[in-house]
Amino acid sequence: MRTRILLCVALLCAGVTGAQTPNSSLTPNFQNTDVAVVASSVSDVTGITFIPDPAAATRKITFVNRRPMTPQEYYDAFLSILQVNGLAALPAGRNTMKIVQEANARTMPGRALGPQVGPDEMVHVVVTVRNVNAQQVATVLNQFRSQYGVVQAVPGTNQIIINDRAANVQRMRDIIDRVDTTSGSDLEVIPLQYATASNVVDTLTQLMGGQQQAANAAAGIAPRVTADQRTNSILVVGEPAARMQVAAWVTALDTPLAEGGGEPEVIYLKHGDAEQLAPLLKEFATGVAQAQAVAAAGGATPGAAPAAASVSTAAVDRSITILAEPSTNALIVTAPPKMMRELIAIIDKLDIPRAQVLLETIIAEVSTDKAANLGVNWAVFSDESGTTVPAGGFISPIAGFSIANVAQLATDPEAYLQSGGAIPNGTTLGIGRIREGGVSIGALLRALRTDTDSNVIAEPQFLALDNEEVSFTDGQEVPLLSGFTTSLGSGGQGGQFPGLNLNPIQSVNREQIGTTLTITPQINDGGTMTLDISLESSELTNSTGDANSRITTKRMLDTKVRVEDGQTIVLGGMVRNVSLRNETRVPFLGRIPLIGELFKTRGSERQQRMLMVFIKPTILHDATQTGNTTRTKYNLIREQQIRQGERRELLPLLPGTTQPQLPEMEQVPNPVQPAPAPGATTTPVP
Repeated sequence: MRTRILLCVALLCAGVTGAQTPNSSLTPNFQNTDVAVVASSVSDVTGITFIPDPAAATRKITFVNRRPMTPQEYYDAFLSILQVNGLAALPAGRNTMKIVQEANARTMPGRALGPQVGPDEMVHVVVTVRNVNAQQVATVLNQFRSQYGVVQAVPGTNQIIINDRAANVQRMRDIIDRVDTTSGSDLEVIPLQYATASNVVDTLTQLMGGQQQAANAAAGIAPRVTADQRTNSILVVGEPAARMQVAAWVTALDTPLAEGGGEPEVIYLKHGDAEQLAPLLKEFATGVAQAQAVAAAGGATPGAAPAAASVSTAAVDRSITILAEPSTNALIVTAPPKMMRELIAIIDKLDIPRAQVLLETIIAEVSTDKAANLGVNWAVFSDESGTTVPAGGFISPIAGFSIANVAQLATDPEAYLQSGGAIPNGTTLGIGRIREGGVSIGALLRALRTDTDSNVIAEPQFLALDNEEVSFTDGQEVPLLSGFTTSLGSGGQGGQFPGLNLNPIQSVNREQIGTTLTITPQINDGGTMTLDISLESSELTNSTGDANSRITTKRMLDTKVRVEDGQTIVLGGMVRNVSLRNETRVPFLGRIPLIGELFKTRGSERQQRMLMVFIKPTILHDATQTGNTTRTKYNLIREQQIRQGERRELLPLLPGTTQPQLPEMEQVPNPVQPAPAPGATTTPVP
């Protein structure tokens, strides 16, 4: 009963004092009272609205003070009572606070640390560490945080996030200010002459205790050592006495080996070819060693240089070994430390990604052939003896056909066609009299015009690596008759040699007819390229040569040009004009005007050839450009297939079948370029 009376009195006092001025004094007296009830009293006094968590609202607390308190003291004391009972008050808006369990406070937003914040309020702060490692400082500060506080280092920024009570956060900030100084440790760089920095650091780490050394270095009682491969130096951070001890150890370890050799290193190449690089490095190492030996021998004794050079060659073969391992594209290198550093530096500069070049070539050929033949043939012949031998006449062939062919075609067409004869093209008019016996007479008028136009465009396109030769061939293997022989057999009847059989044997060679293009691109500075180009183009003609073999034409181009990125240039070409005229006539009679046309044949031919070769090289610097180019060419072929598939036949010959079609190409995301390793040499790609 007494407790209820005190509670009513306390609530009455709170209700009265809530209307008082900030200078009014309050005397709380809550014994084992719900948090929600005490929070309501504090709200009446301070004007701040408290929203208790359901799990915290019924928590019992005791808030008793015999001395009168101001409203600010009343509010701060309430926050302290919440803390000791595992609760926390967090801002939830203007003049609004949430009361939650302290275990959940770390996941909720708190107030920023400031002068108006009470010592027991949950706050957060971000501290930037400038002179020491943030991760190591966070490890130390975790020993001072409260049970549910948070101290976390942000990787890559050297910053620390702290979420805790305001008083505890301020204490940790004071610790950071005292630790974050440069007065305790300095940096010393120790260059090495004979040893390898990474090997010395491994030895020092084992000497100083491995992981225990790292913990001691973080605590500031032991030095920290790091290897710089590029300069072959050791970086030491620590107290002066500790750095002096490390320097003495490094001096003792940095001595030349007795046999002049070193430990083997396995170097994995990322972009180069180990089999191509190994002979180059071996030649370099041998040349440097010989030059040093000759210089040393020449400085001592003038006549000892050749002997020293030979001795150096043998020594190099024993002390320097460079082997290529193709399956992993790695180099196995054994060399003295100084030579090893030089070889590693050369490998870093040579093992770089090379750009690619898209080569788009156009070979265009336009040709025009025009021919005309006009003439009159006449003949007088007899067929009495079974022959068609002319007795006289003018029988000059016109376009390969003469009156003799007409006579044979008229008298014995079956024999004419069996012998390979053909009906002539063009306009052919014949007059005369052909008798089975006696003398026949005939005249033939022939006119023939031939026009031939051709337009050939070849567009070979291919992708080549910088400074690597690429070859492209498009053509076919054509059999060409190269010879004719006979073999002697038996069982037949020969005209002059009865009983013998002659078997003909033909020799055939297969030659490649088409286009062969070989290009070696070399990317220069400023986006220009040097192209070493070799082009050979051949094709069959309608003309025949010996043994009725088809005649081939061949065009070759060898050049070296300089071109800008994305520029189209002409490599070369040829324009050829040929004009041929021929006339066959009877002497004197062929010169008579008008009448002379009956005693002559005329032919005229005009040929024009135009051949041009163009090329457009484009540099593809990264995977994005390569992917876009590939996607463009891929979609071009796919669109052509789609258009063919859209053609509909009224009566399909193969119903139910579909045209083959490339699948849709997936979008290739932009590649993320990995960051270079620390100490790695990065050479920009042209």
